[in-house]
Amino acid sequence: MGNSPAALATLRHVSRTAVLSKFAAAKGLKSKLTAEVAPEGGLSKQKIEETKAALHELGMSEDVNFQ
Repeated sequence: MGNSPAALATLRHVSRTAVLSKFAAAKGLKSKLTAEVAPEGGLSKQKIEETKAALHELGMSEDVNFQ
């Protein structure tokens, strides 16, 4: 898999999924996603809308805080 950012992100995702899946059947599971993204030139309105759409497709809240 290597140490590329994409490989490490995939490994973290798989690890989180393995941990959270143990609680998925029980009510009361909440999860929070925090990410910091700082591309040169800032975020375009299109990229923000694409992000909200992707969150929606995952069944996650589209209530995001872009600063």
